[in-house]
Amino acid sequence: MVNVQFEPEKEALERISRAIGGVSYKAPTILKDASNATGRYAMNRIFREIEKRYDYDDNAIHLKEAIKRKSATYANPRTIIHARSTMNKLMNFHVSPRTVSVTGARPEVYKGHVLRGHGDKSVIKDGFKGFIVRFKNGHEEMVARDSSSRYPVNTLFAPSETHMAKRGFEESEEKIHQKLEQNLQKFTQKFLNSRR
Repeated sequence: MVNVQFEPEKEALERISRAIGGVSYKAPTILKDASNATGRYAMNRIFREIEKRYDYDDNAIHLKEAIKRKSATYANPRTIIHARSTMNKLMNFHVSPRTVSVTGARPEVYKGHVLRGHGDKSVIKDGFKGFIVRFKNGHEEMVARDSSSRYPVNTLFAPSETHMAKRGFEESEEKIHQKLEQNLQKFTQKFLNSRR
């Protein structure tokens, strides 16, 4: 869970109240508006950082379904960005070739990567080469043999949307903090202008 709040609410409210000349009942509204504007900015930054960092299949990974934002309110002037997802499958990222492993036409080794700008590496897990299988229901998956499991092959996994969102936030945190300060000033000034 990513919480876009960078200072204690009480401190922020007192600071805003002082800036607007003691009109304390307006401070939660200003903090709510600044928090929501910053939350929208943060969502865009996080999505951009994810797209810049990870080489994933848009049809398989649905960031907007996994990463949501709860809006701030007058009573609770915090915006919360949270991500909930399970592990992604390696097939949701870059894998080459994307053909089923068939005897006689099997590639020497499958290659892939998760991060953009990183060259393909051989898909090998615990000394076993990864390969693509087609299950009876027609679903295709990148798997590897697993001698420690009761199943002969296991699906190969990659980072979840939750992990991706966390990395996106870490890369954006400083800019989000700066944007929050700008938005607090902007909405405080907007209120002051409206009283003239």
